[in-house]
Amino acid sequence: QMISNGALMVTGHIPETGEVLWQVLYGQDSTISRIVHGDGLLFVNCGGAPNRTQLWAIREGGSGDVTNTHVVWKMTDDAPHQSSPVLVDDLLYLMSDRGELICKEPVSGEDVWTERLKNDFGASLLYADGRIYITSKKGMTTVIEPGRTFNKLAENELDGEIWASPAVAGNSLLLRSKTHLYRIRNE
Repeated sequence: QMISNGALMVTGHIPETGEVLWQVLYGQDSTISRIVHGDGLLFVNCGGAPNRTQLWAIREGGSGDVTNTHVVWKMTDDAPHQSSPVLVDDLLYLMSDRGELICKEPVSGEDVWTERLKNDFGASLLYADGRIYITSKKGMTTVIEPGRTFNKLAENELDGEIWASPAVAGNSLLLRSKTHLYRIRNE
């Protein structure tokens, strides 16, 4: 099944034909972040302008319009407008537009913990090599250990404004600012 998230709705399709199997209508503007999948749920950014964005947990499957039957929970306050969440070891991590890193139970939507980080954030969270990387617009990358308590491992600052999401290539972490592409790797 192929999942497509766009303006006003998220849809499930048969990849070979494009036929729509199901849809969930959310009636907001276009979306920026990618869909995250796990625990039989899709975690969908439901568009909108900053401070109006919602994050919905939607149960997989169904047929036709499943808006009233498959939405398990909604995060209506402080949902990320740009950055995509990550799902690690049965916990969902996301960066709110107000600079709060939030860890949630994915099935119930209940908060496990919340931690205020410095600066504003636009880049998506990245899970790599047993760590979660959160990069601010001002070039500060906070590295945490996944878990039921907040555990900051490091903070690293680079010059330049960073809006792009980090990426991994081999054993290197790639970060792109407005003026530079940084490659960071373990020797």
